[in-house]
Amino acid sequence: MINIKSVVLSLIILLFPISVCSDSWKERLKDNLYKEQLLEQTDDIIIESPYRAIDGGNVPIVITTKSKDLIKFTLIIDENPTPCCATFEFVGLLPYIETNIRVNAYTHLTVVAEDMEGNLYVNRKYIKAAGGCSATPLVDNNVPKDKIDIIDDKLHFDKKKIQFNHPNYSGLQFNQLTRTEIPADYIDSVVIETSKGIFSYEGTIGISQNHYFTLYSGDIKKIIYTDNLGNNYEETYE
Repeated sequence: MINIKSVVLSLIILLFPISVCSDSWKERLKDNLYKEQLLEQTDDIIIESPYRAIDGGNVPIVITTKSKDLIKFTLIIDENPTPCCATFEFVGLLPYIETNIRVNAYTHLTVVAEDMEGNLYVNRKYIKAAGGCSATPLVDNNVPKDKIDIIDDKLHFDKKKIQFNHPNYSGLQFNQLTRTEIPADYIDSVVIETSKGIFSYEGTIGISQNHYFTLYSGDIKKIIYTDNLGNNYEETYE
C-alpha cells in the first residue's frame, strides 16, 4: 500500500530542495568566509524576526546583544543569491540595529559578531520566506530618490529610525510592463554620524527597498551614503 504522506514529502524535497534540505552555512559558507577562524556559538547574539514572513521582499529584523563588548555584526542570509548581506559596525553606540531585508528562500539568518579584541561569535535563526530578491518593486516616483526621513521614537529619546527612499533594485527583478530586466541599483554603504558615535553599514541586494536603520544613536549629525553605481550622497543636520 502506498504511503501518501511519504510520497508527498518526497515530492516536496524534489521540487524544493533548497527550502527543505540546504544548509549553505555548514556546507560551504562558513569555510569559504572564515576558513579556520574560531567562531564561538552564543545566545548573547539576539536575532528577532518573524518565523514565517508575509512578504519575502520586506522582512523586519532586529539584531542586538546582551554583551556591550560587541562592535560589529555580519548578517548572512544563507540561501540568498548573495548570502553576505550586510555588515553593521558601531563606534560608541549600543550594538543594536533594526532593519528590513530580502529573503529569497527558506533559510537560516546567520549573524557573526566581533568584539573589541577581534574574537568572533555566531548565532543563527531559521526563517520561512521566499521570492524576496526578485519581488516586483513598488516605487513612488513622486518621492525623491535621495530623500531620508529621521523618525523619533515616542518612548525612547535616543532611539531614531533613519528611513531611506531608495528602490535598492536587486538586478533580479523585471519591469512588469515591458518584461525587461531592471538593472541593479542599490545603496552599498552608509555612514551615520551621531551625537553618541558612528554607525557604518556595507551591504548588497539583501537589504529591502526603502530600507531603514533604527539605532540608539542620539541626535543625527550627518549621513553619507554611496550606491553601486558610484554615486555619493551627503546630508548634514543641525
